[in-house]
Amino acid sequence: AFAPRIGRLATGERAVGAVTEPQGPALRPVGVADVAPGIEHLAHRPAGVHRDQRVGGRLGLPKVESARQMLHALNPECVVETIPVRLSGGELNDAVAQFDVVVDASDNFATRFAVNRACVAARKPLVSGAAIRFEGQLTVFDARRDDSPCYRCLYPELDDEAETCTGNGVVAPLPGVIGSLQALEAIKLITGAGEPMIGKLLALDTLTMVFIGLICILCI
Repeated sequence: AFAPRIGRLATGERAVGAVTEPQGPALRPVGVADVAPGIEHLAHRPAGVHRDQRVGGRLGLPKVESARQMLHALNPECVVETIPVRLSGGELNDAVAQFDVVVDASDNFATRFAVNRACVAARKPLVSGAAIRFEGQLTVFDARRDDSPCYRCLYPELDDEAETCTGNGVVAPLPGVIGSLQALEAIKLITGAGEPMIGKLLALDTLTMVFIGLICILCI
């Protein structure tokens, strides 16, 4: 049976989103990397993979281990490989090269730029999602295609990381919405179904419930 490898990678200490959104159960096997602090509370993200932490007694566990246990409980046949260290440079490139698709659910620009560079170097498709306050974004980059943009085409690489969901907050249901859409794009990439959002940006304003589709006219 065909078993694609799905990577969900983070390199920053605050990359909580890399293991708290519901992309995980969609496909197998899954790799989870994150070095954020252990589980204390995630009440603002009830849809995440840590949602039954109090029942399961996972308080204090590293988030990658908490995610692994939750995903295993949902699907015992799902193979989850955890990487409980900060990935950077060659280690990040080597990790990305192991997977067929990378899903970035991190919450800071440093992580997103690092993962983007690794995906471009390894020519791996990257499903990028972001959520902050009441706004969300979704897009797909595929370095295997000459006509695909990358994350730096969307955002310049800056040192300023003031805009993070940790510092600015995010409404509770939104990460689950964006995460589910990321899972759908990952499925499309692996199965060849439909048309992935390569060169397109989906922007969601939950205050008006308006989805806006944008097309990159520079790269496509």
